[in-house]
Order: sequence, then C-alpha cells, then structure tokens
Amino acid sequence: MVEARGALPTRPPVMLRVARAQRVLGIDVSVDAAVAALDRLGLSPHVAGDVITVTPPACRYDLAIEEDLIEEVARLHGYDRIPATAPVGTQHLLSFSEAGRSA
Repeated sequence: MVEARGALPTRPPVMLRVARAQRVLGIDVSVDAAVAALDRLGLSPHVAGDVITVTPPACRYDLAIEEDLIEEVARLHGYDRIPATAPVGTQHLLSFSEAGRSA
C-alpha cells in the first residue's frame, strides 16, 4: 500500500460584503449574524467593518467566491425565512400605429 504525503494546497481568502449579501438576499443580514453563520461552519471569519474574510479549508472546494459565502449565510439563516417577492420594475411599451405594424 502506498501512502501519499504532502501539504494540502492553500486556499485564497474569500471576502463577503454584508451590504452585498443584503442586496442579493433581499433581507436584513447583520454583520454579527453573518459572522455567527460562518463561524458555525468552522471558517474562522475575520471582520473589518462590514467586510468578512474567511479562508476556506482545503476540503471546502465549493467556497471560492463571495456568492458562495452568501449562499452559506442564506442556507444557515433558512431559505424558508427569506420572503419570496417578485422584483418590481416599470415597463414602457412603444405604441405603433396599425399601419406601421407588420403582418
């Protein structure tokens, strides 16, 4: 039997902007709540203002970008606790005369 030895690859840190998480999720997420969620995952978050930085362990290859951390915060917050509201916007339709329309 052969046993491979060596150092695991180091992972670059990933930053989570709490204001961005609030915009993406559409809910109020406090810095403390986001830190608590990431801490529960064993990610050892570091806070600087409203930016949280974590260095994912080598086994968490699914955590590479900010949206991955937002997804984890949403998952631990509870998807069922996020209101399902449709986006609101205005539409301006151009009016065409009957003569100008194609068949």
